[in-house]
Amino acid sequence: MFRIKFPKGWLIRDGDGPNVVKKAIDEINGSVIAILVKPYIHNPLTDAELNEGIDGFIEGMKVYDKNAQVLEKGIRYISYRKSSYAKARVTMKSLDQSKEGIIVVYSTFNKGKMYIIQASAPTEVFSEVEPILNASIGSFFIEDFSKQ
Repeated sequence: MFRIKFPKGWLIRDGDGPNVVKKAIDEINGSVIAILVKPYIHNPLTDAELNEGIDGFIEGMKVYDKNAQVLEKGIRYISYRKSSYAKARVTMKSLDQSKEGIIVVYSTFNKGKMYIIQASAPTEVFSEVEPILNASIGSFFIEDFSKQ
């Protein structure tokens, strides 16, 4: 189990895609925060393993959008756990529309599960909503403190 405090006034929905369990949407500016949970047998804990995960995410992102540009990547902490982190400029596609945006992704692990927090916003509003996205991401908490 996990908990997260989504931004006030955003529309909160159950997930609507593979592994998406919750989603928060700012209908005014198009920002989205999504929480994905996937089964994962091996819980990577070393920095090298986390970096491999980041590189795999970036490779997958470039398949989706060959012009994607990585802005930052590294290892950070979320819910008191090491987490892979990436921030990229991408073309966000929805139905018949495309829009430039920035996506931030954190992945962390606990007891056979991978938790992925994705936050995105159109490029033109990202700097304005980034503190709101970061506050929500920072509130993410896995409710199991026991060792893996």
